[in-house]
Amino acid sequence: NILYAEAVARGDRNSSILAMIDGVLSEDEWGKQLEEKLIAGQNKGLELQLVLLKLKKARLINSEIISASLEKDRWKAEDVSAILRNQWDDENVNVRIKTIDKVDRQQVKEICEIIRDQAAQIVACHLVGALDVLGEQEIKNITEGSFFWGTPQFKNIVQQYLCVLGVNYAEFIKVGVDGDNTGSMKRAAVAGINYIETHAPQRESSSHQNTTSS
Repeated sequence: NILYAEAVARGDRNSSILAMIDGVLSEDEWGKQLEEKLIAGQNKGLELQLVLLKLKKARLINSEIISASLEKDRWKAEDVSAILRNQWDDENVNVRIKTIDKVDRQQVKEICEIIRDQAAQIVACHLVGALDVLGEQEIKNITEGSFFWGTPQFKNIVQQYLCVLGVNYAEFIKVGVDGDNTGSMKRAAVAGINYIETHAPQRESSSHQNTTSS
């Protein structure tokens, strides 16, 4: 398909991964190519690419973001954090927030004031940053922003990611969150608006609890 053709045209060393994502290569053939790369010592970030691929196959992140991200040669926790963070971007934040009534708008504001970049992306950062722990099939602790500590929906999403990655156990610990910038607040606004829009029909029967739809 187009993504695969473009990767081949530019000599993308990750074209086999793109091909598997887009169904051009079978999973067995892709695995064989991956094994050959590992034997040859060409394993720059392949573990993280496998993480992304597993999350994509489980429909937790979309193929466009993964395909674009695979052009990188080296990976860090913040790289994957940035990839997932792109899903929060929305050019219509101001338009959308005007359609929300004042009560819910205050809730969005509260979410914005609490969510910070570290908290909004904590799942990606720690999943990728703890790859050595993933080898033991468990994560001994995942730091959370204090805002998320009381939101079981968020924990369920974390567990969903971990399950896909083959992690059998996770112990959550509570930490504070510091720092802020305009980009983080914009993503926080999108998170708040997403939550309000998603939960609006259930608002009357639900308690006044802030969370995100991640």
